[in-house]
Amino acid sequence: MKKALFTFGVSLLIAGGARAGAITMEDAGFQRLVTTLQNGVGNSQSTHFLNVGTKPNNKGWDIHAGFVFQMTGASAAALQAADFSVSVTEMTGTPLYNVDVYVNRVASTADFLFSDFENGTKVMDDFVTTSSTVGNYSLDSTGRAKLLTYLRANWVEGDYVFITLKSDQADMIMGEAVSAYYKFGGGTEWTAGATDAQLSVTGAYRDIPEPASIGLLMGLGSGLMLVRRSLWRRRKRDGMCRRSLGDI
Repeated sequence: MKKALFTFGVSLLIAGGARAGAITMEDAGFQRLVTTLQNGVGNSQSTHFLNVGTKPNNKGWDIHAGFVFQMTGASAAALQAADFSVSVTEMTGTPLYNVDVYVNRVASTADFLFSDFENGTKVMDDFVTTSSTVGNYSLDSTGRAKLLTYLRANWVEGDYVFITLKSDQADMIMGEAVSAYYKFGGGTEWTAGATDAQLSVTGAYRDIPEPASIGLLMGLGSGLMLVRRSLWRRRKRDGMCRRSLGDI
C-alpha cells in the first residue's frame, strides 16, 4: 500500500507533463545588404527597403535582404518543426532571377555583417520566382526540414539567427544599372519589428511545476500517507479487540 501511494504522488508531480506548442518570433532586425561594386562581396548596408535585386544607384547596386530573429522559449532537443515566412509587397522592373532562402549564422548579437551578403547555407531554392505575384510566402517542406536541421544543430537560447533572401544568380546582374527587384515585408520605412517576417518553431516542452504546486502535491501525498497510517492503526486495533474477545 505504501508503495502504491508513493507512486501516485510521483505521478501527480509528473502530471504537469509534456505539451506541444508553437513559438512565433518577430524579426529583431533587418538589413538591405549591398555590394556597390557588383563583385559578389557585400560592402554596404541600409534599412530603407528590404529589396532583392538591382538598383541604378551610382554605377548600380546588387542587393539582398537580411532578417534576424532572437531564439527564445525553446531548446534544440525540443524542436519538432520550423518555418520562415514573409510577404512580397512589390515587384519593380522585370527581375530576371528567382530568390532563394539562406540561413547564415548564429550570433550573440543582432548586428549584420557585410559578409552576410555572400555567406550562408541554402535552405530553399525558388522561394519567389519571376512568375510569383504579390502575397505571403513560406518555406516548402524541404526548406522547413533544412531549417529545422540547422536550428537543432545551432540553437542557443537568447542568441540570434540570421536569414537572408538572395538572387539565385551568384553575380546578380553585373554592371546593369537598372531597377529590377522584389520588395519584401510590409511598410515603407523600417523600424525594428515593423516587417511581417516571422520565424516559427514547434516543439514538445515539459512544464516544470512551480514551487507552490510542488508544495501542494507534496502536501497531498503526505495527507494520503496519514490516511493510510490511520487506516492501518484502526485495523490493527480492531484486530486486537477481536482477539481479546475470543479469549473470554
